[in-house]
Amino acid sequence: MEFEPLYLRIKEQIRKDWCLPQSDRGLERMPTLNELQEQYGVSRPTISKALASLAAEGVLVKEAGRGMFALPAASDPEQALPPARKIIGYIAPLYGAELSQDVFSGIDRVAQRRGWRVLMASSGDSMEHERAAAQEMIAAGAQGLVIYPALRHGSLQEKEYLRTEDLGVPLVLVDTCTRDQGHTQIIFDNRRAGAQITNWLLEQGRRRIGLAFYQEDMHHPGLDARYQGYIGALKEFGLSVDSQLVHRDQYDNAGSGLGPVLDEWFSLPEPPDAIIAMDDMAALSMTDQLAARGVRVPDDVLVAGFDNRVAARRFQPAFVTTAPDFEDLGGTACETLLDGVQSGDLPPQVYVLPVPLLVRIGAYPVGGDADVEAIFARRRGVK
Repeated sequence: MEFEPLYLRIKEQIRKDWCLPQSDRGLERMPTLNELQEQYGVSRPTISKALASLAAEGVLVKEAGRGMFALPAASDPEQALPPARKIIGYIAPLYGAELSQDVFSGIDRVAQRRGWRVLMASSGDSMEHERAAAQEMIAAGAQGLVIYPALRHGSLQEKEYLRTEDLGVPLVLVDTCTRDQGHTQIIFDNRRAGAQITNWLLEQGRRRIGLAFYQEDMHHPGLDARYQGYIGALKEFGLSVDSQLVHRDQYDNAGSGLGPVLDEWFSLPEPPDAIIAMDDMAALSMTDQLAARGVRVPDDVLVAGFDNRVAARRFQPAFVTTAPDFEDLGGTACETLLDGVQSGDLPPQVYVLPVPLLVRIGAYPVGGDADVEAIFARRRGVK
């Protein structure tokens, strides 16, 4: 039997009790929140969500200073009850839009196959916008949410709604989630990805490996894990971490902030002979800025990125990266969420997906994009 959140059950009971045709008097004044809470024996937030969902359907209307009213319903009670909608929501930030769209493709593919619709909203790179979008989707009837969390700065950790609030529906968090946020999580093995990239550079004979990531208080769990993989790989190889080669600061995909870092690195007696950027887009910018300084890539410096972004796939000079399948991430998240919605049981646990290393050499990837895309297609059952 398919599980239905409590607020949706209360919503339908309120509809039957107050929104079906009972008279020809027009608008029917609704009881107060306290009265409804006492009548149905549930919490105030549950009542609020049920009323918001009915309002979103146009069944209820709020008049300033007068309260909530039920609109006149159809004369046929059967017509007054709209068909049940099987809806889930997906909320994602604006940054890395290519990746969040890939996640949506996976969610939508699985949802369609299982007979569900997906509502999508942007968090605007803000935790508060993310929270508001979640509440609006639930009010509109979403029975579960997949959330791609916006990055939290240090001060926002104390206000983390994912940890402190019960939204009343199952949640699955993806990619940029942190363990303390709880819920079911689908993430990539970023620690191993950082180690793989570092090991590959070491195998090429590079020993002065620089790293440029976001500052630590940005709380980007994927980058934090890659950094730990970088440290682990160096130590396993018998090298210590040179603090002069590690810069964690505020960068963007246009390369803002990288110039002073490169100037500082190449003023060292022993500048880096390899650089790991936070992702492919930063690697592209870094390569251009190195060339502008007369540094030859890859002869003088090998550059590495992450995520196999479209813009980097034919970029020259080619560089090593990783190939996480964000569509598979979305599909796995959707399967997990719908299983939880239908069973009524979604215990907090973390699923870790693999991240293949992708080595590009020369004008075209060698055993790279074509093989990776074939692997992805087989996972999705595409021929």
